[in-house]
Amino acid sequence: MLKISILLIVTFCISYFIGNFCGAIIISKKFVKRDIRDYGSSNAGTTNISRVFGMKFGIITFIIDCFKGILCVVLFRLLITYIVSDYWGEFAGYIAGIAVILGHNYPVIFKFKGGKGFASVIGIFLAINPLMTVICLLGGLIILLSTDIMSVYAISFFIATMLYSCILLDIHWSMKLCTAVYFILGVIAHKDNIKRLLKKEERKLGLRKKILKIR
Repeated sequence: MLKISILLIVTFCISYFIGNFCGAIIISKKFVKRDIRDYGSSNAGTTNISRVFGMKFGIITFIIDCFKGILCVVLFRLLITYIVSDYWGEFAGYIAGIAVILGHNYPVIFKFKGGKGFASVIGIFLAINPLMTVICLLGGLIILLSTDIMSVYAISFFIATMLYSCILLDIHWSMKLCTAVYFILGVIAHKDNIKRLLKKEERKLGLRKKILKIR
């Protein structure tokens, strides 16, 4: 048990460190020479950097944040499975996911001021269960198009993946608990958005206008 505990601690620490590399902060500082956290909503995420510095940087940010979620889950799931067993490997993947989210949202190298973890969670769930992730993302698009609000889409995804994992997936209760932790971290990260939603003050993306213009 000591061996497993050490492996899980190592998994958590390395995944947290990798999670620290927030795409929006790195891209804005490297290529724009400005810190995205000083502009727009001050959030170091895909939506804010897209609004402030353009869609090109938003796409790059999303890829970076999504990839680090995939990387940590796959890496430690395979490694711990090889060293110990299938169960502990799968569980290590979920633990790596929690650490990546914490590292992204509260990066020690950026004074604990990061993003909200949506892109990273998409990567985490793509590594855990691609089919479930695609279903939840596509289902959420209906909500996104009807509300035109990204935070609603993100929160809906957190809810959908948690319910899907807990009700429909045949996984150990410990892993279902991890998906609940993902949801809780998502709600905490979006608490300001939720307050604005309740006050009907949340900013819209303008997707419907863009779609109409394309047509």
